[in-house]
Amino acid sequence: MKLEFNLPQFDGFYHSLLDISDYLEDCIGDDESTDIMTSEDYDSINWNATETKVSKRYLDVWIEKNTEVLEAFGLSKIQFKDIDRPREYNFTTDKCVCTVTCNKSKFIALTRRYIKVNKPTFEQFLADNYKSYSGFSSFYAHDFDTWYNDYMEQDFDNIIFEGLLQFITEPLTDEEKLYDVMDNYMELIEYN
Repeated sequence: MKLEFNLPQFDGFYHSLLDISDYLEDCIGDDESTDIMTSEDYDSINWNATETKVSKRYLDVWIEKNTEVLEAFGLSKIQFKDIDRPREYNFTTDKCVCTVTCNKSKFIALTRRYIKVNKPTFEQFLADNYKSYSGFSSFYAHDFDTWYNDYMEQDFDNIIFEGLLQFITEPLTDEEKLYDVMDNYMELIEYN
């Protein structure tokens, strides 16, 4: 089965640690001999291509961090597909869209066993991520039984997969984003 999903815990670019424009603010000047980049260089950056390279590096670092878990759940072939950019950043941010080919029945069986063993932690995860609150209306239940029985059987979809993937994997820390993803950020810049 091939699934398309948004990489869990991806911060997007707008005012995040992945925003290259924030790193470049102190590098821009009018004197080519002393500054890393001129304003003309900055204006010629291909932001879509640059953000694609950052997203791919982020995915590579995330996969490396979670290799054992991903392999244990039969998810070793995750690939970058695209960046889903919102028209406005009022309610959402950029998403790193990926694809994975997996054996659905194997993944569900392993995940059911894992969440059953970790039931209290999974229940808290569901409450934290799927319970409606002021300003957020969830379209998914936040109770263990619905996820364990209904969602993992007939109602399995990309959102359910993303939630389960988020639960079984570790997010990148700020240090990993800074030193593993954004270290040497100049090599991630693409120009027009």
